[in-house]
Amino acid sequence: MTNSSSEAQALKRDLMLPVIVLGSIVVAMWALEIIDLGMGGRLDLLGIWPRQPRGLSGILFAPMLHGGFRHLISNTFPFLVLGGLIMLGDWSEWLVVSLVAGAVSGIGTWIFGSNGVHIGMSGVIFGYFGFLLARAYFERTIGSFVVALGVLAMFGMEDS
Repeated sequence: MTNSSSEAQALKRDLMLPVIVLGSIVVAMWALEIIDLGMGGRLDLLGIWPRQPRGLSGILFAPMLHGGFRHLISNTFPFLVLGGLIMLGDWSEWLVVSLVAGAVSGIGTWIFGSNGVHIGMSGVIFGYFGFLLARAYFERTIGSFVVALGVLAMFGMEDS
């Protein structure tokens, strides 16, 4: 086996995990939104209800639920891109960042959120954003700076 073919196989192997994991999560989010549509939006009630005991379980469910297809579309691309960038570095790092970002944003929303149900992947996505910027600051490598600049450009061009 030549060095270039073994490098190609290694690259393929390194890309498969992010594609499978992130792709599976996106498929699950889309499936849940289709089910939610059929249920008249009732799944959204499983989101975070600030300062209410029933809202605590929403910390687990809220990232997978979305307030319609427009909301889901706006979360899908940044989730895939930012999550993929983290996972290419180290999948276990992605797992920790995802869990911490989900917990911190969920608990923060439960404590400080406005009245009404809160759903969506935005807290996790902004956790990814912050992590990639922090990684550039602390690692100080060309690669991490290029990623951070790309992430800043992506968010800077977003039409909010």
